Amino acid sequence: DARTALGFTDYKRQLSGAEYLGDEGAMPVLIEPNNPLTKNLHGMDVFKGGSDGADGVDLFAGLLSFKTALEMDDDIGIRMAITDMGKAIEQISTERAGIGARLTRVESIRLTLADFKLSTETFRSEQEDIDLSQAISELLQQQNALEAARATAARILEAPTLLSFLR
Repeated sequence: DARTALGFTDYKRQLSGAEYLGDEGAMPVLIEPNNPLTKNLHGMDVFKGGSDGADGVDLFAGLLSFKTALEMDDDIGIRMAITDMGKAIEQISTERAGIGARLTRVESIRLTLADFKLSTETFRSEQEDIDLSQAISELLQQQNALEAARATAARILEAPTLLSFLR
């Protein structure tokens, strides 16, 4: 019998039917201005090959036909089901490749943002950080200028004026 030849000795579990009940709602995430990225996969695309099923293989129906072909010992049905399973695997691989492309895009944007953060921090550091020796030198010059201005002001205020002669 085909089940034994393929190594399916525990075929007593019953699979009566399967139906995908998820929705086709997209979950976009804004990763750049005006550039959303969908973070989920549609179950219909993965398991049924599209929303109408015309573009691919219905994985669940293929598994059920495989089960039926095994139970009926139908060699042609088994071959057809195996072919459909191969197409379903390609279908899932295509969706996984799409995820890989999205991950590559996210990683590229992450690296760009990390570079931008580093250049921003470097620029800020250049603008905010001081050269200590230069700052001390400038402070001493300003202090000397202030002392000279005070001394000059004191001499001017102590000097005799016309008003002091009139008293």
